[in-house]
Amino acid sequence: MRKTDSPPIFKTIPIVSLIFLLFSCAAQKELTKPQPGVAFSEEDYLNLIDARTQSFQSFQGSGKLKISNSTKSDSATGVILIKRPGKVRLESFSFFGQAIFFFASQKDTFSIFIPKENKFFTGANSLENIQKVLPLDVSVDEFSYYLLGGVRKNDDDSVVIKFLEDRNIYKIYYYGEDKKVLWFDPEFQVITKCAVFNSDDDLISVVNFSRFNEVQGAMMPMLITIKFLELDAKIEVEYDQATINGDIKDEMFRLDVPGGARVIDLDL
Repeated sequence: MRKTDSPPIFKTIPIVSLIFLLFSCAAQKELTKPQPGVAFSEEDYLNLIDARTQSFQSFQGSGKLKISNSTKSDSATGVILIKRPGKVRLESFSFFGQAIFFFASQKDTFSIFIPKENKFFTGANSLENIQKVLPLDVSVDEFSYYLLGGVRKNDDDSVVIKFLEDRNIYKIYYYGEDKKVLWFDPEFQVITKCAVFNSDDDLISVVNFSRFNEVQGAMMPMLITIKFLELDAKIEVEYDQATINGDIKDEMFRLDVPGGARVIDLDL
């Protein structure tokens, strides 16, 4: 199993309770029982997953975040914003409101500012660059799908769908560069789990979606747990509130270099 040095984020976030700050949020309804099932074909369920993914054009969320490995567990307060295509922003604060880090990603580039170290990281939006700073083993775009309770399907992925009658769930297989196995609940019509395997069929990550609430007519997992096995890292996001398809300006996904900050070009 591959081991890496702890990225800067692990060295910056203090161990505190995490409550995400939200620019705007909507009331949620806790669902206490499943929605009545509908007799769809297997392809209909696949189309339903795709339709849900495409319906999320922007997102703002508040909740609890925890980043951990086998030796350390760190938390912070913050804000998550997502806007398609390919825009993500995360702001993180201490329990007392002190800024810890700012992350902004667009389709091709990303930037991270860590005030405590006065360092501003910037570079091409590649997995290699991301892993120099964050404990992620997926692209930022794929990570944004997870944060919305979804899983990205590439256009050239082949698909196999199996129904497990004894558990009343579908297992959906995406075969592409990696293999993704999805557990799909036909009652709630949501993905509850995703396992990702590399080309050697080794398990590299597991994502669990749970505690579903209805948010503006869509089922949203309020607890998302992502385990990256090769990085020995786990990220947990527990939303308190969420807003879908609100108006988020594009400039929110651009970070300017603060005066006096040390700029680190991750492409060099």
